[in-house]
Amino acid sequence: MKLKVKKLVSDAKIPTYGTKQAACFDMSALTPIDPDFGRVPVTIQPGEAFVFDTGLAFDIPEGKVLKVYSRSGHGFKNGVR
Repeated sequence: MKLKVKKLVSDAKIPTYGTKQAACFDMSALTPIDPDFGRVPVTIQPGEAFVFDTGLAFDIPEGKVLKVYSRSGHGFKNGVR
């Protein structure tokens, strides 16, 4: 199955598979834009929530779903969801 994806901003990254054996593709998040400095790093404190943008739009076929998870192990080791 082919999944249609569109970049909404120029610095968005199209998802890729990390290896031939990968079951899922890797996605990148964009950091927020500061009007004076451009994209800036984000520090999230324990217990805080933050929504990241991918800068992408996906054409999900009817009857299908796209699920996004934190990196393998990253969420469990660092409490990131």
